Amino acid sequence: LDRGRGVQREWETPRTAPICSGWSLVGEGYTCLGCRRACDLPMDDSIIKEGYLTKQGKLVKTWRRRWCVLRPSSLAYYKSRGDTKEKGVIPLHECSSVRRCETRFNNACAFEIVIPMRTYFLIADDEESVEEWLGKIGGVVLHATRAVSEELPDDYTYQPRPQ
Repeated sequence: LDRGRGVQREWETPRTAPICSGWSLVGEGYTCLGCRRACDLPMDDSIIKEGYLTKQGKLVKTWRRRWCVLRPSSLAYYKSRGDTKEKGVIPLHECSSVRRCETRFNNACAFEIVIPMRTYFLIADDEESVEEWLGKIGGVVLHATRAVSEELPDDYTYQPRPQ
């Protein structure tokens, strides 16, 4: 998703029970009030995706492997799996862009998350993983900013980058 330059991708997730931040019962199904269609983002603070990503530091630009947990409103990162104290949290409702940045770091699995005060640079382990992270984060951002209904046609679906 890059709202400043047009939508680049949408999320790809399996359909589950109605679990977005706002729902309206329509006929036999639920419709998300954010995107005005059926969706599957959790209403609560449940985990959408978790796993290791390599993140660049804010001040000292070293790369550190962090356990990342994606929830409906944020991406939290920890020193390692099982830690309870967050090293930091990226507020996805403030996000203006989620996109690849492979040429910047000469790495096909690099991507960035842009919020007003900072740009976060992350690297996934492999191509499949980066596509999944981008899809899931993009979906959260679209719902968190309530931008889907204005920017995407109802029949738009996420398409992974061609190999």
